[in-house]
Amino acid sequence: MKITTDITRQDYYEYVKFHFFKSYLKRIIISGAFALLAILYYINKDEFSLSGTISFSLAFILFYALTIYIGLSKTKKLPEKDGTILGVKEYEFGEETITFKTPKSEGSFDWSIIKKMEESANAIYLYTDAEMAFVIPKRFFINKLEIEDFKTLVKQKLNIV
Repeated sequence: MKITTDITRQDYYEYVKFHFFKSYLKRIIISGAFALLAILYYINKDEFSLSGTISFSLAFILFYALTIYIGLSKTKKLPEKDGTILGVKEYEFGEETITFKTPKSEGSFDWSIIKKMEESANAIYLYTDAEMAFVIPKRFFINKLEIEDFKTLVKQKLNIV
């Protein structure tokens, strides 16, 4: 199966956001909750103030959420225009290997390099490591049947059918 993609900054941002929510969100929330509880304990150790506790908690949560949002938003600007992430990539998913070609490089990988497949509303991610994945936006498939055929092929190669 051959697929030609053109990865945009938006595609990359959606991948980073998807990966963050799948892999890190729970840890970030737990860390933030522990930090908030520790600060509230310190603030209220001498005298408890309900209004102060509520006010500080709301401010902390808003600041924490804003920090996460800004951090994720900055990832849109990370890939360089002439780097290896953005731009046109031609993939051929063969029986034994996955080959790729870009305007500046080409190569091939054994299927064994793919550790798992994840799917979002807009793309399929073929993870080669805990933090790295091939981004295959769904808009480059002809129709939903081709998406399902691709997912079936990947599942067969990963022995998860």
